Amino acid sequence: MLKWSLCSTGFKDRNIEEVILLADHLGLQGVEIWTGHIRDYLDRNGSLATLGRLLQRVQLSVPAVSGYTYFSKGEQEQEESLASVRQAMEWAGELDCPLIRTFAGHTPSREVTGEEWRSVIAGLKQVMETAESYQVNLGLELHNNTCADRIESVRSLLSEVDHPRLRLIFDGFNLFLEGTDQMEAWDALHPWVDHIHLKNYLWNWEDWQKSIPTSIFAGDVDHRLLVGELQRIDYPGFVSFEYFGDRSEQHIRNSMVEMEQSRNKHGNKKGEMRDENSR
Repeated sequence: MLKWSLCSTGFKDRNIEEVILLADHLGLQGVEIWTGHIRDYLDRNGSLATLGRLLQRVQLSVPAVSGYTYFSKGEQEQEESLASVRQAMEWAGELDCPLIRTFAGHTPSREVTGEEWRSVIAGLKQVMETAESYQVNLGLELHNNTCADRIESVRSLLSEVDHPRLRLIFDGFNLFLEGTDQMEAWDALHPWVDHIHLKNYLWNWEDWQKSIPTSIFAGDVDHRLLVGELQRIDYPGFVSFEYFGDRSEQHIRNSMVEMEQSRNKHGNKKGEMRDENSR
């Protein structure tokens, strides 16, 4: 049975308590928590222990802690990224979370300079030492306009860093924006995938800001293929709905309806959401 979560990065206008309640009401099994939400909670005199108890009370896991680190914007940013990753790994350990999110650079792999590539590799290698000490994996998000935007560049990153705790966060729509078929990428990269982001859009190639977010089966990418494969293999990780904007909650609700309709149509119980009445 697939496990579903949401990315709290899409709800930066709400505090983490509100996001947790939303995930609970939606019948999800997890919340992928933005580092900014954790920092805000601690600044309001909360503690990781109380946050953990709040999550336990509603039976929600934390599949990932998500920050914004790149390792490619100069020496100062490199140091700040390393410090941010260490902090996120400490928080993840306290929240019984197996993974934190990072990006690889801020330039498309086809355009990246040798200097930026070396900076990303050096930063990721340094992080691996911290990952071992905290027993937490580093999830490299597959994302357009980064060094991890194509199958070939991702393979190169994995090979050069060469550490078992460097894992992947799979995002098929991000790959679509680079002209990569997500099922081809899945076939090539799934052994390294620990977590998945799922979203969809009607994309405006002339002005991306005019793109229209949709539920998971209504946009430009055919996610039925990916979801079907995840169900077929009993994918053990989490799948996070990643939506931004004032209709994020509705897109998640609509996506859940689509998932249920698809499950009923094909008689496949593997993708069944948690029954809220069972808790």
